[in-house]
Amino acid sequence: MSRQDRRDALTNAERAAVEAQRAAASEAREAALLERNRIARELHDVLGHSLTGIAMQLDLADALATRGRSEEANSVVLRTRSIAVDSVTQMRAAVLALRDDSQSLSEALKTLADNEAVPFTCTGEARPATPDVTHALLRATQEALANAAKHAPGATRRIDLGYTADAVHLVVTNSAAATGHTPADRGWTGLGLTAMRERIAVLGGTVRACPTDSGGWAVEARIPG
Repeated sequence: MSRQDRRDALTNAERAAVEAQRAAASEAREAALLERNRIARELHDVLGHSLTGIAMQLDLADALATRGRSEEANSVVLRTRSIAVDSVTQMRAAVLALRDDSQSLSEALKTLADNEAVPFTCTGEARPATPDVTHALLRATQEALANAAKHAPGATRRIDLGYTADAVHLVVTNSAAATGHTPADRGWTGLGLTAMRERIAVLGGTVRACPTDSGGWAVEARIPG
């Protein structure tokens, strides 16, 4: 190889290295942008719905107070505080879920089940899920478990994940409130279920929440793929 050929080869190698660095930097910027968008979307879901609910409740409290119905107004204020506390809990759960995409869907749900001390089953042939699917179903499970603890104190809860040929199915169930505990008003007709349905719908899935024959509650999510 002549001296000129060696110089040309070195120049080409340097040019290729520069192009590779540029491509890597571009991919890193794109990944960071996607991650920021994902975080923004999740925080928008949590904060948007909760702040809307808080504003509506405070308007109601103001209207009741204006009419001299102070006891009812105080009850609404207490309920509003509960919404705010729940929002903080959901925010922390969302951030925790966003931090770690390294686990598979079944692993993430098993970890959550262990942390919550609830049974977990996985049936069917497990297959890889996209980070968006894993995150959406993990958040749905977190919300369903929290809702069960709030509205059916002392109830037993469980998580069931199933794979079929064309979809992944998630079912979170709870029994009726334990004896001696007063169940709160069922909240899955409100903002929490709406946020869950919207998050799953983006992925082409559906969510159903319904009472069980035994007096408990079930939240079912299905995402095709």
